Amino acid sequence: MKVAIAQITSIPKPERNLRLCRKIIQKAAANGAELVAFPESSDVIFGPGCESADERKELKRTRAFREGMGQAAKENAVWVVFGCHMPYDADPKMWRNTCLSYNPSGELVHSYDKLHPCEATLPDMNVSESSTCVPGDTSQPGLELLTIESRVTGETWHFGITICYDIRYPQLFTYLRARGAEAYIISTAWFPTTRRHWDPLLTARAIDNQAYIIAPAQVGQHHQERESLGASTVVDPWGDKIVRLPSIADRKDGQKMNGKQVKTNGGGGGTSSSKSPNAPVDETSTSYAHNGSGKTLHAPSGDIEVGGDGSWDDLGDDEEGGQGCAIGYAVLRKEKVEALRKMVPIWDNLRTELYGEPDGR
Repeated sequence: MKVAIAQITSIPKPERNLRLCRKIIQKAAANGAELVAFPESSDVIFGPGCESADERKELKRTRAFREGMGQAAKENAVWVVFGCHMPYDADPKMWRNTCLSYNPSGELVHSYDKLHPCEATLPDMNVSESSTCVPGDTSQPGLELLTIESRVTGETWHFGITICYDIRYPQLFTYLRARGAEAYIISTAWFPTTRRHWDPLLTARAIDNQAYIIAPAQVGQHHQERESLGASTVVDPWGDKIVRLPSIADRKDGQKMNGKQVKTNGGGGGTSSSKSPNAPVDETSTSYAHNGSGKTLHAPSGDIEVGGDGSWDDLGDDEEGGQGCAIGYAVLRKEKVEALRKMVPIWDNLRTELYGEPDGR
């Protein structure tokens, strides 16, 4: 099953964000994707031009975004999953941080509310998401798996849906794994301050649960007071990255991938030296790569990596200034999940007398 991850820069203008997302859905569908996954807060990053309090008074612009995404799913006959803001009726000042899933008929079939709001106090960052978004209910239907049957392979895939800060809570992923999750979609808007945590957490959740991790992320400058890391990633059940898109921490002067010079984050092309931080990505045969081709693209930490089941399109800067806009493509292989779980049967050997049965099993 071919999936696409959309890396975008949402701004305080839902109408523009919808135009960009619709273009990405159309392009991804034309390239054979059956599922297109978008980041957290795809509808809007609140700020000058669309303040949270103003939108809560009428809820027109964010509603139009959701309806437009459903229409795009139907027009292109693909599954579309995206993060957005939903009203919280009990308190007109609050939102629900939600991930919605539309089927190829344009029907809303799954809705998950983020369980774990971001709470962090660091030297250069103080975030308390719970002051604006209510935590999701632990009995919500969104904790059921999203089931998708591939029209190409006929296989049925079971996806666990989570959002950003949820990745720091392995118990949630274990819960979804016990219910049969073979892949997880994690819509994110990751802060650059904690960029060192990003790759290890993604890899750990993939290895822990022997499942694919699909993590579309916001990138770049949303407005003067907010930016996101980017580095949208797909990790396979072995822990190998098969897609990794540019981040704001990547090189600004261009880098090579598969012998082609590409731009990242709007940077100009430059020369590369194997001894410099801008060394090209090298393709090497490895004995530990499980991406189908036996080859892995290696790059310095923080740079683009693409394995044998992945590719990506550099869309460049969009017409209104979003940097690092890109689409990543990954082929999910059910036999890879099943083979690993058979070869390394960690769940079959769970010490239930100590841990208890995992929820949902």
